[in-house]
Amino acid sequence: MVSRFILQRTRLRFTHYVSRFTNMKPLHFILLIFQIFAWQIAKEFNEAEVTSESLKEQSYSNALEALINCGLCFAYSGQYKEAEETYKKIINFYPQNPAGYYYFAALYQTIMRNYRVRKFEPPFEKFIDLAIEVAEEALKNARNNAILYMYLGNARGHKGVHRINQQKFFWGFMDGLKGASYLEKTIELAPTLYDAYYGAGIYHYWRSAKSKCFWFLPFIGDNRQKGIDEIWLSIQKGRHSEIEGKYALVSIYYNE
Repeated sequence: MVSRFILQRTRLRFTHYVSRFTNMKPLHFILLIFQIFAWQIAKEFNEAEVTSESLKEQSYSNALEALINCGLCFAYSGQYKEAEETYKKIINFYPQNPAGYYYFAALYQTIMRNYRVRKFEPPFEKFIDLAIEVAEEALKNARNNAILYMYLGNARGHKGVHRINQQKFFWGFMDGLKGASYLEKTIELAPTLYDAYYGAGIYHYWRSAKSKCFWFLPFIGDNRQKGIDEIWLSIQKGRHSEIEGKYALVSIYYNE
């Protein structure tokens, strides 16, 4: 489904983008540089497929990390079908872990953002709700698991953005608040889980940027710089946040 859609869109837009390349704006040029960087990373994963046999030779954590990194590199290099297949493996190998469902949803949100379409809203909503459901269920038996709180917080954040794009502002705001509280819990439990600072930084920056008229209130204030610092921390020290964090900073600096 994804590969056929991307092929059709690519054919229609190829000539358009070639004609605009020489007049590319600085923001678009920066995004292109990030994309080329992602393509280079993806080459390292194209030659070797992660299989169930290779997973047996690794620890649970290392195997999952390898699959997540592989899927992200495929996604950032525009190889969406390969990313889908990788996330399917995560779900098959680890059905009680929210990671596979979360990254599946994030993939569809990325495609919708990049191509400005709504075609993938149903699968996005399906997988983001599954990520939340699986994380909440797992937390019943692991109340102090920081990684589960991180996935729950990030999933709530993605769902909040989606609802805001649907003009459901109240529910989007509520999802954002829930997501932020889960990420704060993550950082409280594991301050060195640096990927959590990406979502926290996004929340702190944009909450402040969109509420300038309320900065005089003590419980709101201006936390834009705090958000930027948190995103930089996730880029520098996180395991999976480097490229997405750079995209986020491009949007933030453009907004500034």
